[in-house]
Amino acid sequence: MVRELVRLDEIHRTFGPLTILEGVNLRIDEGDRIGVVGHNGAGKTTLLRTISNQDQDMGDITFAPGLRLAFLT
Repeated sequence: MVRELVRLDEIHRTFGPLTILEGVNLRIDEGDRIGVVGHNGAGKTTLLRTISNQDQDMGDITFAPGLRLAFLT
């Protein structure tokens, strides 16, 4: 059985009047390889910060028990 590491449910993130993430649902399982691609301002860094639990306006983030995250910039 695949272990679920991170789950994002209905994530929303805005900056002033600009909506960056709207209703994002994402599941990351053990062994997944993930790439994030998009033009400048598309929300790539915002998504990664949300996954690392640094940013979010609304929504739920669930982590597997004992999971350790690192965020490098």
